[in-house]
Amino acid sequence: MLRRQSASASTARPAATSGATTYAGTSPTPSPASTASRSNLKFPNAGGCTLMARTGGAYARGISAFFVPAALPGTTTCDVYLDNVRMPAANLIGEFQLGQAMLADRQAALLAGWSLAQATALAYDARPPGASDSGVSMQASCTKLFTTEMVGRVADRGVQIHGGAGDMNEYKVERFYRHVRLLRLYAGTSQISSSSSSANI
Repeated sequence: MLRRQSASASTARPAATSGATTYAGTSPTPSPASTASRSNLKFPNAGGCTLMARTGGAYARGISAFFVPAALPGTTTCDVYLDNVRMPAANLIGEFQLGQAMLADRQAALLAGWSLAQATALAYDARPPGASDSGVSMQASCTKLFTTEMVGRVADRGVQIHGGAGDMNEYKVERFYRHVRLLRLYAGTSQISSSSSSANI
């Protein structure tokens, strides 16, 4: 049975095969006439396509991206028809892995900033009361420079992950992006922090 696959209603589920995990996809049945008229049109200008399909879970976390080769048995036309297709697990592009990578990268940056702030606070507390220490001053300037620049990049990635919604005030990330920008101006701009740091090296 040939059943039509649409981008909005696509589904994919694990299918048992010998050796490796594959995903099976199906969709509503098209008319015989439309099937016949398109039977010879297999991705005429491309070697394949990208298919977004729900593989499990709710919302975006349950959506995966697959690369569908033009020669994969069961596929027909540029409108992608699936007829009991078995998709190799190797074709799984990922479940929004680029977004996950950005989140992991920004989490690492936050931890680095937190560690730097902690180390600077410990150095400040360790100096004799009332004593001037150029090394601590330099460390404080470096901390201000690094953390305020870093949190700006974190907010920027947050907007990027949200896509067009990141610019809408219904989402907190839009407010975060505006507010953290001021941190590079308060209590000395990034340029002043940079100059203070270099003066004490």
